[in-house]
Amino acid sequence: MVGGAWKLSTIDGLKDVYISPDLSLEERRRKTKDRLLKLGTEEGKEVRIANGVLFVEGIEVFTMERGYIPRDG
Repeated sequence: MVGGAWKLSTIDGLKDVYISPDLSLEERRRKTKDRLLKLGTEEGKEVRIANGVLFVEGIEVFTMERGYIPRDG
C-alpha cells in the first residue's frame, strides 16, 4: 500500500477498509468495457467490439475514447 494507508487496519471499525491506488482513465474504461462485454455475453445478447466501440444488440453502448454513450429516452 502507498503511504500510511495500511494504518487504517489498526483502527477499530476500519479493519475491513481497503484502499487501492487509482487506475488511469484508460484502465478504468478497459475494465468497464470488459465487464459490459461479459455481462452482455452472459445474458445471451449479441455483443461485438469494432474499433474500440462496444455494441450490444447493434446499439453503440461504450467507447474507449468517450466512455458510456448516452441514449435519448
